[in-house]
Amino acid sequence: MKTRLLIISTVLLAVVAFGQSSMSLDDCIAYALQNNANVKSTRTTINESEARVAELMATGFPQITASADLSNNYIIPTSFLPAQIFDPTAPEGEFIGVQFGTQYVGRATLELNQMIFNGSYFVGLKAAKTYTELSRKDTQKSEIDLVAAVKKAYYSVLVNQERHDLVIKNFQRLDSLLRQTKIMYDNGMAEKIDVNRIQVQFNNISQTMRNSD
Repeated sequence: MKTRLLIISTVLLAVVAFGQSSMSLDDCIAYALQNNANVKSTRTTINESEARVAELMATGFPQITASADLSNNYIIPTSFLPAQIFDPTAPEGEFIGVQFGTQYVGRATLELNQMIFNGSYFVGLKAAKTYTELSRKDTQKSEIDLVAAVKKAYYSVLVNQERHDLVIKNFQRLDSLLRQTKIMYDNGMAEKIDVNRIQVQFNNISQTMRNSD
């Protein structure tokens, strides 16, 4: 009952949103599919699961890492060595200052990694794809159930409207027939039982109209 009322409310809201007194069944279905919270939620789940699959797949692609650095040695360290190393004729005990290194030192690296086989990667990827497929089926089921509910509510409204129109027509017919029969009774052309029988029918249809309001 709650579901039916919810769907009917959705249909009525759609009528107000479109600013018209009536909508076709296709219009109602399209509006419900676009605005139903449950269908929206399942569609969001599909998007999230597809993004997760893409993320997992990316981890298995070749990974290239590049880096570079440059150092500037403002002061190059100086070491003192015996002068005889460079000049055998130099006096013993004499030292010469020597600087080792360069002012600028640079380095660049490029690294390529490729996953050859990783059991957890393939298991995780398969699980993510399965979850995405289940999400799609869940969305399809939600949409099918929603369409069925909208159709049921839509046709229920049409049937109730047809019944209401029929009650009004019967009321008008009995009202006219009752007045005519009373006139005929007053003129001796009808029996009292005829008036009473039509009066009962008129009272019943009047009660039906009050209950349907």
